[in-house]
Amino acid sequence: MTGMIGHHAQALIMSEMAARNGASPAVQRLAARIDNAQRDEIESMQRWLRDRGHPVPQVHIDGIQLTIHLQQPGAGEHAGMDHGGMDHGDPESSGMDHGAMDHGAMDHGAMDHGAGHDHSNMPGMLTDAQLAELDAARGAEFDRLFLAYMIGHHEGAVIMVDDLFAQDGAAQDDDSFKLASDIQVDQRTEIARMQLMLDRLSD
Repeated sequence: MTGMIGHHAQALIMSEMAARNGASPAVQRLAARIDNAQRDEIESMQRWLRDRGHPVPQVHIDGIQLTIHLQQPGAGEHAGMDHGGMDHGDPESSGMDHGAMDHGAMDHGAMDHGAGHDHSNMPGMLTDAQLAELDAARGAEFDRLFLAYMIGHHEGAVIMVDDLFAQDGAAQDDDSFKLASDIQVDQRTEIARMQLMLDRLSD
C-alpha cells in the first residue's frame, strides 16, 4: 500500500500539468479521468491502512514537488485529500523496509521530488529530470511526453501488483485483494487507451 500510494501521487502531479501546459482536449479529459481514478484508489488504500491502525504517511504536493511525512495512528490524521495533502501507507503492509521510514517521515531520498532525487526504485516512477521535462513541455509535445510517460508509469503499477500477488501471504483479505485487482485492471485498461492515443499522434 505504501509504495502504491506514493506511485499514485506522482500520477496526480503529472495529470495536474495537462490543463496548464496546453494539452489537447482529449489528453486533458484523459488526465482528468486518471486524476479522479487515482484519488479514489488512494482514498481506498488510506482507509484500508487507517482501519487497521497502520501509520498513514501524509503526501504533500506543490507543483512537481512531492513530500511524504509519516502520520502515526491516532495522531490526528487529516482524512481529506486537498491539493496539498493526501494520506499514505504503511511499510509493513507493502513489504517495504523500515529503513524507508525516518522517525515519522518517509525517507526523502525515496520520495521527495523537491530534493533532487530520482525515483527509479519503484517501477515506472519518473525521475526528477523526466518530471521537469514534462513540466516544461507544451502543446503537442506535452501530449506525446505525457502519454509515453504515463504508459510507463501505469506499467510500473501493474508490475507492483503482480509482485504483490507473487508474495506468499500477500493480499489475503478481501479488501486488499479487491483493491489490488481493481488497480491492476484500471491500469491495464488505461494503458491500452493511452497507447491508441499515442499511436494516433505518430500517424
